[in-house]
Amino acid sequence: MPNIDDYIFQLDVDKGEHIIATYYLESKDFLAAAKAIAIGQSIGNPDVRTQRDSPQIMRDHLAKILDLRISLTSKQKGFLKIAFPIINFNIEEDGVTQILCMLMGGQMDIDIINHCVLKGVEFPKKVLDNFKGPKFGMENIMRRAKAIDRPFLGGIIKPKTGITISQLKEMVKELLEGGVDFIKEDEILGNPAFCPFEERVRVVSEMVNDFSREVGREIFYTPCINSDYPYFLERAKFADSCGVRAVHLNFWAGFPAYKALRDLDMKNAAIFFQKSGDKVITGVN
Repeated sequence: MPNIDDYIFQLDVDKGEHIIATYYLESKDFLAAAKAIAIGQSIGNPDVRTQRDSPQIMRDHLAKILDLRISLTSKQKGFLKIAFPIINFNIEEDGVTQILCMLMGGQMDIDIINHCVLKGVEFPKKVLDNFKGPKFGMENIMRRAKAIDRPFLGGIIKPKTGITISQLKEMVKELLEGGVDFIKEDEILGNPAFCPFEERVRVVSEMVNDFSREVGREIFYTPCINSDYPYFLERAKFADSCGVRAVHLNFWAGFPAYKALRDLDMKNAAIFFQKSGDKVITGVN
């Protein structure tokens, strides 16, 4: 049976074939913790090797610790780089879900790890090519709002629930007359019976677009499309068909939802990432 240490420690890898993660790690046994992440998130149980752990599996599929073994023996905390072979998943279909499962998965439950934070990720081009990235971008949005040389002014609809469409229109009218560029429905406003999504989006988008034509600049009314699959996609399509300039989806929809939303390649609507709740994984505001 091959010795895993002969394969797991490398100072360099082909960056075109690996996702390289940087962790901040704390453990009384830093070396064992580092190996537990690399082994456990690639080929198997960190502590048990079998006759099926062949040299080919070690060479091609084992994640590699980008350091010397001896450098980790005296540490109890510090930064750690691990290279994960992209051969281990189908990037087009497995996508964000499998990337996050690999980078932030089973090691979070390993007893010898006291603290483990993913601090950065380097992606090879062949992975990034599967993600479209921003269609418009902030510079484009600010130019369309004619806000290049001034603050981009945003407003959020409050009260966030309990409002009728008529009351929503009143609030939007006040925001428009106040010179706002960006009108965001609160993330709590989904599709309640008292303010149905399609009805309110149809009415408000027409109102906003009429005002935009009058003042000669685009105003970004951004309805909340928070919902489970497939409803958030259906709501995005409907909003885009009404000519809204953006939609927003909350963090709790899940990161793969943003890829699915971007893959719609909407004609009019930009995507606004609504971050409320992300502190559960970032640890910071």
